[in-house]
Formats: sequence, structure tokens, C-alpha cells
Amino acid sequence: MNKKIGFLIGGIGLAIGGYAYYLKRQASKLEKLEYRFQNIEIDNIGLTNVKVRADIVINNPTDVKFTINSYNIDIKFKGTKIANVKKSGINTTLNPNGFATLPIEVQLDPLSVGENLLSVLVSNLAVGQSSETKWQFVGKITGRFGLLGFKNIDVNYSI
Repeated sequence: MNKKIGFLIGGIGLAIGGYAYYLKRQASKLEKLEYRFQNIEIDNIGLTNVKVRADIVINNPTDVKFTINSYNIDIKFKGTKIANVKKSGINTTLNPNGFATLPIEVQLDPLSVGENLLSVLVSNLAVGQSSETKWQFVGKITGRFGLLGFKNIDVNYSI
């Protein structure tokens, strides 16, 4: 009887260890998370305020469901931080090998940059991207995967 209990406990331990190893391998794949920004549009333009909306489309390259809980992203224009976008309590699910879309909304102060950001926004988003314009989105996406872990995923995207 004691032998059976020992085998049962050993089997359960082996199963838990195998599952933890599997999750660790899947978590390392999350480092290769693919994302892109699309549907960037100016929602409102004023002399002291510009409201921009965009979608972040995220691809989950793992076999494990991933739930996005929050994001914290700095928006830089030509190396100068002009805004920060953060949101928590999202609970957006990325199915295994699937996609999800996160809508973001940013309030920008056109005077916060040393040049006329308003004219750059209008010319680049309405007409087409200028070769000298450099936008960066840098930050972290935080989420939960599997039954166990939380993961911070770096965002570093330039257009």
C-alpha cells in the first residue's frame, strides 16, 4: 500500500514538474511576441491638445493562452518623450497562436516638442509618413499565462 502511495505521489510530482517545464518554454516564446500598430488616426486637433487613437495588434506565438492585464508605453518623437499611455485591468485574452487588438488613445500637447508637432502630425498621418519622422513606442505589456505566471514583455516599435 505504501508503495502505491509513493508511486502516486511521484507520478503527480513528475506531472507538475513536466507542466512547469512546458510553461517555462512557452514563456520564453513570449519574448518573440509580435505586435504592430495600425489604424493610427487623429481624433481631435486643437492648439493645445491633439488626441490620437491607434490599435496595437498582438500575435501570441505560444501554445498557451495569454491574458494581457496592463500596458505602460512611452511615445517618443525623434527621441523626445511626448506622451505616456498606460492602462491596467484590461484582461484581454490572446488565444494560443492567435491575435488580439488593444485600442489606445493618447492626448498630446503639440507645444511639448521643440518643433511644431501639430503640422508634423497632420502631414504624416494625413498625407503619408515622412522619411525623417521617427516615432518610437517603448514600454511593457504585462500579462498572465498558463496557471502560474505573470510576464512582462518589452515593447520597442519604431515607425
